[in-house]
Amino acid sequence: MRDDKAQARRWLSIAGTWTVAFGVCAISISYFYGFLGPDVLFPFKTQPEELMAAVRTALVATAISVWAIWFGAKSRGGIPAILLWTGLGIQATLTLYSILGLQICISIASANTELFFSGTFFSEFNWLTFIFEVAPATALSACLLLFITARWRSAP
Repeated sequence: MRDDKAQARRWLSIAGTWTVAFGVCAISISYFYGFLGPDVLFPFKTQPEELMAAVRTALVATAISVWAIWFGAKSRGGIPAILLWTGLGIQATLTLYSILGLQICISIASANTELFFSGTFFSEFNWLTFIFEVAPATALSACLLLFITARWRSAP
């Protein structure tokens, strides 16, 4: 019975941490790329198109980094080490995602790649914004929530 409860808490921790990381990633993309202002960023025609691109990119980015959250929630080591490795794992995954997005946008920019790699986020210097601003905000938020849920999971 105790093991089932711990397993349920672990899955809730993973789901909650991923959901918050996704939300923070989408908000970070919207903020750091200037979507929250009155101007519409090219090539989008309206603000809802901008926000849908941000949500779609955040969904893909956090979906591929969920492995780090899963390992962080499954680990039984010290909390600082778990948080460090989880944060580094998310940062590394999002950095690789951004570099891959840049390479794809440079070489084969087409409508097929726009679903996973929006040219607006991964062109010219925009990929650096993703690496140095969006990824750390996402990694830190995931680590903070993982810390909170680790304390919740260890409660009797």
